[in-house]
Amino acid sequence: MQLLLSHGAEVNPKDESLIITAIDSRNYNAIKTREDQIEGDKGEDHFTSATQLYQRFINAGRDREAGDNDGNTPIFYYASAPKPSILREHWDHPRPSNPEDYKKMFSEHDVHKINHKGDSLLHAIA
Repeated sequence: MQLLLSHGAEVNPKDESLIITAIDSRNYNAIKTREDQIEGDKGEDHFTSATQLYQRFINAGRDREAGDNDGNTPIFYYASAPKPSILREHWDHPRPSNPEDYKKMFSEHDVHKINHKGDSLLHAIA
């Protein structure tokens, strides 16, 4: 992501058809880890990795409330990261979600904003 930013990647495109930027795409692919990757990792903390990646994305100037073509804000992808209930199937001792992460998420984002499917951030973390 740093390479994209250093070469002038747009973090807040004006044209709605370009709302999925290269950075969004990179973050989406990094955050939406498949179950087979989780199973192979056996212990890597994907939620923490997603948190750090998301924060770097926001620090680069991405608008927290700008939606993509499906109406999903960047936090939707972060919140959709693998959950402990999924990880429990693969690990003997899964790491629980940090309540402080959710407190911060709720304080900094409109958790009631609805995407085009009718889902809110609350649906994404459920």
